[in-house]
Amino acid sequence: MGASCLNLPVYCIPAGQGNELRENVYSLLPLFVEAGLKISLIRYDSLVAGAQSGACTSLNLEGSLSDIVAGYSFVGDEHQLLVQARELLRSHDLVFVEGEEDIKDFWQLTFAHGGLQEKAENDRELILGDGTLQDGFETIWTHAGRLQKKRPVWACILIGGKSSRMGQPKHLLKDKNGTTWLERVVRLLEPHVDGVVLSGKGSVPQSLAFLPRIPDIPDVQGPLTGILSAMRWQPDVSWLLLACDMPHISEEAVRWVLDSPVLGGWAGLPTLTDGRTAEPLFARYEPQSKHYFEKLCAMGERRIGRVADFAKTKLLPVPEELQFAWSNINTPQELQSVDI
Repeated sequence: MGASCLNLPVYCIPAGQGNELRENVYSLLPLFVEAGLKISLIRYDSLVAGAQSGACTSLNLEGSLSDIVAGYSFVGDEHQLLVQARELLRSHDLVFVEGEEDIKDFWQLTFAHGGLQEKAENDRELILGDGTLQDGFETIWTHAGRLQKKRPVWACILIGGKSSRMGQPKHLLKDKNGTTWLERVVRLLEPHVDGVVLSGKGSVPQSLAFLPRIPDIPDVQGPLTGILSAMRWQPDVSWLLLACDMPHISEEAVRWVLDSPVLGGWAGLPTLTDGRTAEPLFARYEPQSKHYFEKLCAMGERRIGRVADFAKTKLLPVPEELQFAWSNINTPQELQSVDI
């Protein structure tokens, strides 16, 4: 399966460690649920006579876990298991896997009997320690949070608006150096993200002709079509969604948004202190938030701001010194105040 598995919050309960580790991990799962995470547990078997390879079926877990953890039984090879784990991570925060055999290509949970100092974490092992359940919870929580912040991030820039109040396409407005606003924001973003795409039918400068163009979803308009089409195109990355009418976006603000993910948060919406509501543009969206946008689309709801109503959306207060970056320009009169 390769080392790429280790970028995922998928934790294996090694069979060779016996029932003690298994029972302790089971005791941890309610703590994660209480902290707002969605958890799935896969019971894996690589060889079952007569079973269909790659089959994943729902499983009722024992006791109280059945009410709070999504249980699955999976039969197949380890590559198929990875595919299934990736699929579950599109709607869950953490995946735990247990089986009759050790599965070496996920994060291996283990105790450090004899003291943490005597056993160093290797590239596949996560040491829970031999202390309290809280120690184990904090170890996995911190580790999964680091993985989330390392997740690839792409930027989607919206350029499809009518710009009726401005009278001309806003993304083609130019700064004092003759650089279009679109070129400026792309250059600013490129060092900080893994890729940039454009959403909308607007024309672009020749210098940006190489960027991928994401087609709109039929009968869906506005920012919702941009983020949803981007997520359908690349469902396993985080997305930074931006409008083209924010000329004051800065590197400091970009770094703040990229550093903002909170484990268990599927969307991070910046909030300002001037009385406005949460900002759905120039915001970060984790892969699991695709579920929210699909739901809004199915409801016929086109206001992307409705994502703020979902339980796993986190509101993130923007530091006062960065709030100017969220200022947008809509009219020629407002444009006169822009000094870039």
